[in-house]
Amino acid sequence: MNALSLVTLYSFTRKKFFHLVSDKFSKIPIMSTKRKRVNLSTGQKCKICEMKERDLRIQNVELTQKYNIGKSTITDILKESKCWLTITESQENVKKFRGPKWP
Repeated sequence: MNALSLVTLYSFTRKKFFHLVSDKFSKIPIMSTKRKRVNLSTGQKCKICEMKERDLRIQNVELTQKYNIGKSTITDILKESKCWLTITESQENVKKFRGPKWP
């Protein structure tokens, strides 16, 4: 075999390989859409904890779909559920808890 036939053989097999791969995975979307950043209020976090407390069979995936947030975010909220369940009604619309810079 000469060099020219090796190049054509390589390019043919490469095209055929990519063609087969693209046919095999054509149902998988190439680019996934990135989820927007969602800021949950303390009231919403409290409701998530209450829902999980009432019904232990509810899966975190269902909560992620309802609130359009990630699974790890739900897990983090549920880890701190004692904190979120002690929130008063006046603090329900607060998005961040910040202390003063100076005492």
